[in-house]
Amino acid sequence: MSTTSLVILASLVAVSALAALWLIQYRQHKAIERARKSVIYTDAMRELHQAVEQAACLIDNKVVEFCAQQLITLSGKLNQLGVSQNKVAAQALQAAQQWNDNPALLKQKGQTEVSESNVTAMRAAMKVLMRHVREAATRRECSVPAANLLIRALRSSNLRLSSQFYIQKGDAAAKLSNHRLALMHYRKLKGILVKQKSLPEELQNTLKQLDDLIQQAQNEQKQQTDNNADKRLEAEFDKMEEQDQDWEKKKQMYDD
Repeated sequence: MSTTSLVILASLVAVSALAALWLIQYRQHKAIERARKSVIYTDAMRELHQAVEQAACLIDNKVVEFCAQQLITLSGKLNQLGVSQNKVAAQALQAAQQWNDNPALLKQKGQTEVSESNVTAMRAAMKVLMRHVREAATRRECSVPAANLLIRALRSSNLRLSSQFYIQKGDAAAKLSNHRLALMHYRKLKGILVKQKSLPEELQNTLKQLDDLIQQAQNEQKQQTDNNADKRLEAEFDKMEEQDQDWEKKKQMYDD
């Protein structure tokens, strides 16, 4: 075999080795990328599923429909990757199908007690939902006008949550005759609502209700203050009477 043939053969072997190495690296890169996307899509399904069920009692049907569609879309992306879905993704997809079939069932799963810990969790859930809406609009999976409507709906849900929380806290304080604290909660909520550019009818009615609650709490506080003042005056009068009686007794002793 001539020197030229050997050089050509060696070159072909080298090229083949480089091509094989490139193919191995390419396949490894694709496998890593597929695994990375699989984790991203699965985490997104888990997060979205949990957020919807956490805030279920507050969010409206349009938001639920959007979230269900997002879960179905994410499941489709996992299938395109050729990745078998784990338990988390499978449960999220099953939930999305149930939301579409029976939205009323979802409402029954949500938190109904407006405690401080639940309020914090539900607010966090709605922030997650808002982020998913914005990201979907960025990916053009949702039009910008539709995304804006969903964001407004979620903000209204957040305001309804605040309304329930502060009115509940105010009413509880009023029952304990702590009218100063009740006023603080009612005024806090009113301050939140009046800052909004526009309110749905339900929250407009809440704002009117707050004026009545504030007026009632102010009246109760004034009456309570007046009663306390009367009691202090009565106590002071009784004390003065006791002092007068003591003086009379001592005077009588000296006179005798």
